[in-house]
Amino acid sequence: MDTLTLRQHQRPLYQVQPHKSHPRLSARRVLYGRFLKWLDGASAHALKKLIRRTLGFLAIASYYAAPQFTLGFLSGIATWNGYRIPLFIISILIVTHSSTLIRFLRRPKRNGANQYVFHGVPVGELASFLKQHESFKHDDAIRKLGLSQGQHTKIAQELEQHGILCRGENNARVLRDIPMEDLVRQLRDGFPLVWSDERQVWAERNGTFDRWCLNQDFKRRKLKEEIERKERKKKRLQKQIERDSILTDMFA
Repeated sequence: MDTLTLRQHQRPLYQVQPHKSHPRLSARRVLYGRFLKWLDGASAHALKKLIRRTLGFLAIASYYAAPQFTLGFLSGIATWNGYRIPLFIISILIVTHSSTLIRFLRRPKRNGANQYVFHGVPVGELASFLKQHESFKHDDAIRKLGLSQGQHTKIAQELEQHGILCRGENNARVLRDIPMEDLVRQLRDGFPLVWSDERQVWAERNGTFDRWCLNQDFKRRKLKEEIERKERKKKRLQKQIERDSILTDMFA
């Protein structure tokens, strides 16, 4: 009867080779890693912009390199199978930009003779809207002027910054008292008038006397704010003194 003897294998099953644990770096591998890192954190808008620019660059380069081949290729794609590809692209664009298209179709018609616009809105139409409503509410402006959310925000902020709009009840933006002629001039000529809180009038921005009056108004407001700040500080100190005196009486 034969005897079977089991012996341990002398060589290890595996051997660690540290010099081969990391791949060899190269310029191509580094650029590829940077591209993957950027791709992981890029937004959809950035990817769409990259694809659009890449396709545009390739189209221009191919046109300069082989104009006849490029034009023939594009013509073949456009006329293939009864213009199916252009129709498909147009359908996709209509679906993805449906909200913008609907907003453009619902936009009221404007007189083309008016060459003065304010953030894309004719000056006369915007001034009439402000005088009619005496305010610049979000829903009314979007519905009647056809503005977008961004347009309404920019216009409201700029009008409030230059004093045409002020805060009324419930912190709403309301129109300050201003004649129609001055309102159109403000929107058309880049706000040449400045509101004076002290005299409650509109003054010329570049007038010498009016500028002096505005400086005086500014100094008065600064002085008033400084006095109010000191009064509040004085009240806080008085309350602190009263609390300290009560604690002193309790532990005396």
